[in-house]
Amino acid sequence: MVAISAWWWLQSADVRRVDAACDTWLEHRESLRTAISETDEAVGRAEADGADNIPDYFNDFDSTHATLDQWRSIGAGVHDGLDGSGDASRLERGAERAFHHARSGVVSLEELIEFGSPDEVEDWLPELAWRFQSVDDSCLAAARR
Repeated sequence: MVAISAWWWLQSADVRRVDAACDTWLEHRESLRTAISETDEAVGRAEADGADNIPDYFNDFDSTHATLDQWRSIGAGVHDGLDGSGDASRLERGAERAFHHARSGVVSLEELIEFGSPDEVEDWLPELAWRFQSVDDSCLAAARR
C-alpha cells in the first residue's frame, strides 16, 4: 500500500507543480490585465498627442510598471518551478511553455514601453493578450484533470 501511495505521489507531482503555478497566476492575472488595459489607454493618449513614447501618458505609470516588474520577477520563479523537459508530462510541458511566453512577453512590453513608439507598443498588446490566454488555457487543462 505504501509503494502504491508513493508511486501515485510521484506520478502526480507534475499536476501539483502546474496547480501551484496556476494558483500564482490567478493571484496576479487581474492586476496584469489591468496593467495591459492601462498601457492600451496610454498608447491612445500618446497617439492622440503625436508623442514618440508613452510613459508620460499613463494614469499611474509607477503602478503599471510595478505590476509588470513584479510579474517578471514572480514569473521567473513560477517558470523555474515547472519541468519542460521530455521527461515531464505533456500538461507540464505545455504549462512551462505558456508561462515562459507570458513572462517573456511582459519583459518585451516593459522594454517597448520604455524605448518603443506608441505604434510598437500597440502592435505588441494583442500578442501579449494571446500569451496570457495561453496560460489561462494551460491552467484550465490542469483543472480538468
